[in-house]
Amino acid sequence: MTTYTQTTEMKEVDNGRIWKAGLLAIGASVVANLATFFVLSALLDLPSDFPPLSAGAIAIMTVLFTFIAVVVFAIVARVSKRPIRTYWIIATVAFVISIIPNLLAAMNPAMFPFPGGTTQAFLALIVFHVVAFLVTVGILTTRTIKK
Repeated sequence: MTTYTQTTEMKEVDNGRIWKAGLLAIGASVVANLATFFVLSALLDLPSDFPPLSAGAIAIMTVLFTFIAVVVFAIVARVSKRPIRTYWIIATVAFVISIIPNLLAAMNPAMFPFPGGTTQAFLALIVFHVVAFLVTVGILTTRTIKK
């Protein structure tokens, strides 16, 4: 008798759980990013006149892009034979692409016409990308696996 143990990347996704996990991912990502914002604000001298570094902007952008991440996950879950592995790859590539503008802006804040845009401010934005990435991908790839 042979025993077969599936790794997480080979497990099937329960499509009926995607939207519930997606709502959890959106809510948890917003809460995590807002908590991060308040911690960073207490620790660093972030410019108050830099529009992307406000609680409202962070919450709105987190909801928007996390929702897109959930939609992509739903599509991948339906079309991929290895949805968890495939989604990790797609999400990682999207994450890297998403931080490139912030890295470029951090190297030369004058390139981007945001008031209050400093190297530290643009680098702080990357932290929110990291937090949302880890929370969203973590929830989607663990809470949707068929049991």
